[in-house]
Amino acid sequence: MIIAKETKMADVIQSDNQLLPIVHRLGIRLGFGEKTVGQVCLDYAVDVNFFLEIVNLFCNAGYTPARQSVYGVEPVVAYLQKSHAFFREQKFPLIEAKIKQLAEYPGGEGYVPLIQKFFASYMSEFLEHIKHEDVVVFPYSLMVSSSFQSGEISFELTSKMKEYSMSSFRQEHDDIEEKLSDLRNILIKYLPPIDGGEVVSSILFELSSMEKELENHSTIEERILVPRVLAMEERLKEGKAKGS
Repeated sequence: MIIAKETKMADVIQSDNQLLPIVHRLGIRLGFGEKTVGQVCLDYAVDVNFFLEIVNLFCNAGYTPARQSVYGVEPVVAYLQKSHAFFREQKFPLIEAKIKQLAEYPGGEGYVPLIQKFFASYMSEFLEHIKHEDVVVFPYSLMVSSSFQSGEISFELTSKMKEYSMSSFRQEHDDIEEKLSDLRNILIKYLPPIDGGEVVSSILFELSSMEKELENHSTIEERILVPRVLAMEERLKEGKAKGS
């Protein structure tokens, strides 16, 4: 179904509970009763147009986000930064702790170092990736948006646009989810049932959950942020900024 401002928020969550992390990341809490999407977004000061775009993107396979919309890139960047914090501060430590748990079972200590090494390698690569986004991609996106809104291009942005473009980000944005899939395969195929399967199953669940989170994260970057900034770049180069 296509979700609209008039759709009840409870119906949105019930249609796909994988939307829960998205709603939570936007600062919206459960307990909205019979309120509509528009009413809940107003209550929590969430841009309703951005909310509708991301939930429809995830719920409807054929949905295409608008290249230009009534909201800027600011809510998109803010959401993606919160996603980065979630991975760094919650998801990675949780999975690391569960991997360490395996050492508490007979025979587990022989497998834990290898699993830890594999996961640490993945984390290092992923953290380097999101650091690049936090330090380079997001500030650049906000600078382009600010110039587009004001109609004035600063000397700093002019210089940056000669060296960098969101098309570069698109090329750099390699799919790093493959290593997570490799780790899941190792656990499924080669790890003996040292703990009766409980801890391993919970690790697999967290890895699968993280894969889905990363897929959603990449979708927002590639189908909302990148096209939006590329469109503004083109307009700025043509001298057709919003304020001009």
